[in-house]
This record gives sequence, structure tokens and C-alpha cells, in this order.
Amino acid sequence: MQKIVSMLTIGLLAIFSSTAFSQIIITGDDFLGAIGTTIRLLDDQREHIPVNVGSAGPNQVWDFSTTTVPSPLIVEQHILDPASTPYSSHYPNANLARFLETVSDTAFELYHYWNVTPSMLDYLGYATRVTLDTLDTLILEYDNEMVPLPAAYNNSWMSVEADTFEIGGITSIDIDSTQTTIDAWGTLHLPSGSFNALRIRDDVISRSYVVFDTLIIQTFSESWIGYTWVIKDGFEVLSLQSQFGETNPNFNDAQGMLILDAIITGIEDDNAPLVQEFYLEQNYPNPFNPSTQIRFALPQHAAVTLAVYNALGQEVATLVNRQLPAGEHSITWEARDLPSGIYYYRITAGKFRETRKAILIK
Repeated sequence: MQKIVSMLTIGLLAIFSSTAFSQIIITGDDFLGAIGTTIRLLDDQREHIPVNVGSAGPNQVWDFSTTTVPSPLIVEQHILDPASTPYSSHYPNANLARFLETVSDTAFELYHYWNVTPSMLDYLGYATRVTLDTLDTLILEYDNEMVPLPAAYNNSWMSVEADTFEIGGITSIDIDSTQTTIDAWGTLHLPSGSFNALRIRDDVISRSYVVFDTLIIQTFSESWIGYTWVIKDGFEVLSLQSQFGETNPNFNDAQGMLILDAIITGIEDDNAPLVQEFYLEQNYPNPFNPSTQIRFALPQHAAVTLAVYNALGQEVATLVNRQLPAGEHSITWEARDLPSGIYYYRITAGKFRETRKAILIK
């Protein structure tokens, strides 16, 4: 089974204005500090993607700044307090949860649960509900996969995952063995910004056995190499996987890739007054280069679209396209790949519509 996305995909994204970075260490507090953050990723599902994964070691530079994803699957990951999720009772020890959704598919929901301590990130399992026509199925999976904390350069660990299925006296056993090493740190350049990152390398061997009457009648094995770049506060911003059978750690042909698109940060204050009306604030800073914050407020739960247009009226970015709860919200718009000029950002929330002007100067 493919393991493109690292289990460390559960934290808050921090953006840095400078590209002069130093080595980072990711702690349990960093993971827990992610609660309340939503990250949008672009899922490139092509079987062959040209890449330059760079080298291992300290103070590396990885340049993916010109990477584009044709026809991506848009994935949003919401980092939550488990108590706010519908299946928390099944994972009573969890203190961190992630809700994964695809913008184009509302029939599928997936929640992951973790227990985070100062010394360990313990993955407890997932709950997924599939709703299609008359089908409404809840699947609960329990696990006990652990990552030592704090996460730092040169850390390494081994994990093994096994699944067993039995049908008509025939048993299928799948075993994934993963050797994980944090093999590098440095500067990662993406279209959405530059980040101080740790690179995590997974060497995976997947074996399948078919057993009948205690005899192994069929075996199958495949292996691959995966890389995940994780930033301070524990969120992955890029992950990719080699072709099956690849042994070269500097491979240039990937199958599958996830890359950061945008950050959506909800602002929550239990003591703040309730929002009374819709509004869209002027972005700050303005003029800006290359990133700026856009704030808006919703007096009620609403389907929200926040898009950016150039002076010709052509849409150049979609920052939000999903249901959002009532309250104040903020999103970072990264315009690193756009030319200087005047842009207009427009929000649509129910019957509310408003447009404001932003100036990009490079």
C-alpha cells in the first residue's frame, strides 16, 4: 500500500520572510499549537512527475518554486481539538485531530487522531464515513504508530504496519516496514513561499502473503523511497514518492506529490463579541511583496468563496472555496508567482459580496 503522505502531516504552517534559515527542532507543543489551522494542498496524482529531490545533510537548499500542478485534487486539512469532532469518543486518549476533505468530494470524510506528549507523537487511528446514495458506512481503524519527539536532524526510527484479511479459508497478510530518517535540514522554496524545513526520508518495503491451510501459496514485494518536508510547528509543506523499485535516493521521477497551496487561519476568541455582520477588510500590508493577510467575518455559517482577479478581470487565485463557521477569519495570500500590478480580491458568502483592491510591488 502506498504511503505518500507522512504521518507527520498534522501541524501549523509558519511563513518566514527571510530565506536565511537555521536548523529547527519540532516539539510536542508545536504540534498542539497547530489547533485551529487549515492548510490547503494540491495533490498531483500523475504517475510520472519530474523532480529534483536534492541532497541529504545540513543547510541544504531545495528549489520547487516553479512547480506547477496540472488539474490537481484540492485537499484541505483542518487541525482540530478532538472534542470538537464527531468520533472523539472512540479515541479517548487523543489530544489532537485532523479532518481531511477534498473540495470536490463531499461524500467522504476522514478524521485522524493522535496523542501528543513531550517525548512521543502516537498515532491512534482514523474514523471515516462514506455516504453514497443509500450507503452510509462508518469505518473505525485503531493503530499504535509512534514517532519520537522532539523531531530533529539525524533522528531515525522503524515502524511496521500489518493488515490481515480472510475470505473463504484464504488469508492475505500485508506488512509494510518503514525505516524513517530525518536526513537533512535547510531552505525549501515553494511557489507559496520559502521555509525552514526538515526533510524526512522513508524507505518502505511492502510485502504481501497469501496463505491457505498454513501454507504460503503466493508472495509479493515492492519498495520505494518517500520524502516529506516538515516545517517548525509540525506541518508538511511538500511530500513525494519515488517509482516502485527505486534505490537511488536522488531519484528524479516521482509518482504522486502533495504541495502547499494556501494557509487559512481561523481567529477564535471565546471572550470576543459575536460577529454581527459580514465584512471584508483591506488586506495588510498593502502594497505588499510577496504575501499579505486578508481578514473577513461571517455572522453565520456560510459557503465562502474568496478569489483574486487581475486588472483584466481574469481569476488568478482561489483562496477559499468551502463552508466556514461564523466568526472572524484570516488567510495569507502568497503572490510569489504573479507579476507586480493591481489585483482585486472578491468574497462571496451567501448573498454577501464585496471587492477590494490590492497592490503587488516587486
